[in-house]
Amino acid sequence: MLSIGVFAVIVLGGQKETDVWRWRVNLNGQQVEIYDRMKGDKKLGTGLRRIVQMKDVYNIKYENFIKPEWESLFVVRGKVVFVRKTGEWFKPLYTIPTHLDKGKLKQEKPVITPYLSLEVGALSYETGGLNINHFNTLETADFVMGIRSRMNPDHGYSEELRKRLQLPYQGTQVFDMDILDPDLNVKFTLNNVRNVPRRYGKVWKIEYDTNSVAPLTALLNDEGEPVAPDMPLVKQFITDYDESKVILAIPTSLKFDRFIPIMPDGQFKPEPLPTAGYYPSLAIYEDSVPFFWNVQHWIKEYTTPDGPRFGYANLDLSQESGPLWRSITWWKHPYYPGGGGSEIVAQFLDGTWTVYSSVPGKGGDSPHRPYINKAFPTREAAIAAFVPVYQKEVAEPALAKQREDFKIQTKKWNEYLEYLGVDKTMDPGGVAVGDLSSLLYATVTSLNSRLYSDFDQAWPKLPGDYRLKYMAIAYQLRRISLSEENARSYAGMAVNPGIKATFTSIANSIKNQIAEDARRVAEAKKQAAMGYGDAGKFNARAPASGPGFVSPFRDVYAQPSYADQSRRHEQYMSEMYKYLGGQQSWRPYK
Repeated sequence: MLSIGVFAVIVLGGQKETDVWRWRVNLNGQQVEIYDRMKGDKKLGTGLRRIVQMKDVYNIKYENFIKPEWESLFVVRGKVVFVRKTGEWFKPLYTIPTHLDKGKLKQEKPVITPYLSLEVGALSYETGGLNINHFNTLETADFVMGIRSRMNPDHGYSEELRKRLQLPYQGTQVFDMDILDPDLNVKFTLNNVRNVPRRYGKVWKIEYDTNSVAPLTALLNDEGEPVAPDMPLVKQFITDYDESKVILAIPTSLKFDRFIPIMPDGQFKPEPLPTAGYYPSLAIYEDSVPFFWNVQHWIKEYTTPDGPRFGYANLDLSQESGPLWRSITWWKHPYYPGGGGSEIVAQFLDGTWTVYSSVPGKGGDSPHRPYINKAFPTREAAIAAFVPVYQKEVAEPALAKQREDFKIQTKKWNEYLEYLGVDKTMDPGGVAVGDLSSLLYATVTSLNSRLYSDFDQAWPKLPGDYRLKYMAIAYQLRRISLSEENARSYAGMAVNPGIKATFTSIANSIKNQIAEDARRVAEAKKQAAMGYGDAGKFNARAPASGPGFVSPFRDVYAQPSYADQSRRHEQYMSEMYKYLGGQQSWRPYK
């Protein structure tokens, strides 16, 4: 049983400290908690306690077992407790032997171990992994790795040589370790092990570091005994696009085009016929050697008195066709819509030719599917017969699908541009539509979301009429100010008639407002001269409209805003309050 922790507050000696439980596990059949004792954000230590009674998560009775004085603590397979002393992250772990005595857990003195860490694959018992699945993997694996030492080697070799041998970078770790059984008994010891040992079928795949560029790979049984000679340049192939399913093989040459697969028992398959090797593909690449990541079939090359002959085999070599072809190669052709088509051209043993699909068949004895169930005397004749069949079965449906996809994508693109407000009558300022859409997206989304600070940064980056459009919106939102001269200048710069009329309206509105303000000042002076008192305390005229305008350019943001109306109402209320002498109880409505 495993649980992941919450915390509880306790008081020790009048000082408040917090116990945060991390894991609930079993130890010798007893349920225990691994917990950290905290003081604020500082960890004081990790301990272990037995759960005596648990009514619910808030009512738990504990029995202290191992004091919280360790840097870390973990339980392996419900049997053995390992601890690390504070500050000793790079020193060996200790184990605390435990046993049951009349139903109670008892502990003995800590004993130092030879291990820096206990791991399964890339998972460490000390951290418990990242989730419950990792913990389950640790608890159910049929082995445990006891890491005795680890170091980072530094190999000096040329990049050119590394690429030639198709090797990964050697910036990795080298270990000394024990392989332990589930009861933590040593099965065998490994020294100078490169990376982490992996299970391959019935054997262990071990990479040993060397002073040369290429590490050696050893295949060991469960007793640590080699089942094959050490081999350099072993390549790992992924199958079915699943990284947990792999096939190991060794190259027959440094061209890395042809391989000999290694069986799950670490042996090579005895060949009934002389064999040169296997190509990890449906056909042979003549012009280059590609990087093979996923492999689904082998092309087998037979050595015969008449020269090389080829057949196919499945991945585990349990089935093979025997010699079928004189040659079988990938062929790139221009008949797929847009180019980039590839098929397989093969010559049979009798000298006739055919063309196979590049998509392997499912089921049946052979993965190779011929386009025409007929062989042709020459390669050219086979290709000539292939073209009309391919165009009807593959090219024309593919072209129709491309056209349909294009229509759908064009419709979505036009809807997107419409959402952004892209208008053919507006000057884009020489900016391409793709770049313009990115700038408009930042502007429109920030405006619609009322993220005005982002809007203030986005709209000035727009080009041409689009910048003028959103400048007018920013003005209406009172994010910027404009003068009559500026507004008329921008009206002259605009190409779109609506934007031109908008800035003309803004300029006229500003001009009218200035004239109205001057008239009101003159009226106030006139009334003061006639002895009517301070006319500034109350103005019976309707509030001025302000710099708002009605835009002939259709845009909801160009209409008088709610904020502008609120300011007028606030001005009216303030003036009425002053006029009535500051009566606190006055309201124009109930």
